[in-house]
Amino acid sequence: MFAGMIIAAVSSYYFLRGRLNGYPWMLLVGVGMFLSYITAQTVLFERMIALFRIKANAGFLVYLCDSTGYLGSVALLIYKEFFTRKLEWSQVLISFVNFQTLTGCILLFICFYYLIRKLARAEMGIGAV
Repeated sequence: MFAGMIIAAVSSYYFLRGRLNGYPWMLLVGVGMFLSYITAQTVLFERMIALFRIKANAGFLVYLCDSTGYLGSVALLIYKEFFTRKLEWSQVLISFVNFQTLTGCILLFICFYYLIRKLARAEMGIGAV
């Protein structure tokens, strides 16, 4: 997930510096964001359910991710049309990629820290935190 976010951010950086054309940039942004998105849905959600020993499947969490993605697309359109009429679409996309990369990496590290702590406590026989 981290690698996907970094791919998107680095490709945007190279696009801004003129070292990457539009098509490869859009391709790399799409691959990077999809890599993060699909990893969360297929691996992270199933592992979280197993770790917490919940009798469930990842369907609801997948639905939440999809809904958030659609909401983000609509928010991007509204943001561009009403608040940044003078900006190019590429500038708006780059700002959202940077925001998503920063936010996603911070949240990913928080989740990693929490799950490592929970796993360590479970291995020591201490109750759930």
